[in-house]
Amino acid sequence: MRPLPPQFAAAAPPEIELCSWPMPATQRAALRARGALCLYIVQVGDVPPDDLDANEEWVRVDADPIEVHWRIRRLQAAGQEANAAPEFRDGCVFYRGATVVVPPSCERITALLCEQFDNVVARPLLLAGDGDGDGDELSCATLNTRLHRIRHLLEPIGLRLTSVRARGYLLQAAEPAPAPAAPRPPAARRRRGAATRRR
Repeated sequence: MRPLPPQFAAAAPPEIELCSWPMPATQRAALRARGALCLYIVQVGDVPPDDLDANEEWVRVDADPIEVHWRIRRLQAAGQEANAAPEFRDGCVFYRGATVVVPPSCERITALLCEQFDNVVARPLLLAGDGDGDGDELSCATLNTRLHRIRHLLEPIGLRLTSVRARGYLLQAAEPAPAPAAPRPPAARRRRGAATRRR
C-alpha cells in the first residue's frame, strides 16, 4: 500500500479512517463490517470506487484542501446520524430520516424502548399498566403480541428488537445487511451424443 500524503492525516479527525485506494477487498469488507468511516485517497491514474455506502467517501490524492474538508465533514455527519437514537413523539418513531406511525396500544412500550435505546428494558416494566384507562397490568400474551407488532414496524427503518433471556428486551440498530454474493455462472453441460466419431 502506498503511503498517504501528510496533509491528509493533519486534516482528518481520529474517527476517520484514511485508506489508500485501490485496496484489498478483504480489508475493505472488514472496515465496512465494523461501520468505520472511511476516506479513500485515490492515486493518480487509478479508478475511484463506484459502490460507496453511507460511511465512505473518496478524493484524489492531489485534491484541493477545501474538497477534502467537506468530504470529511460529510463523513462526520454520517457517523453522527448512525449513532443517533430513535425519537418517539406524537405517536411516531423518527430514526435516520424515516418515520413510522405506532398504533395507540403500542405507544407506551415503544416509548420505553426508544428511551432506553441500546439498553435492556425489564419485562416487568413493559408489563406495567398502560395508563390509558384502568392502568391494569398487561397479560403476557398481550405483551408478546404488541412486541411482535412493534418489531415488524421498526425493522424496515433499521431498528432491531430482540429478547434478552431472563432480563427483558433490547432495541438497537440493525446490523448492515451483507452484500449478496455474486452468482456463479452455470457450469457447462455436455450433451449426450454431441461427440461424433470420425470414420
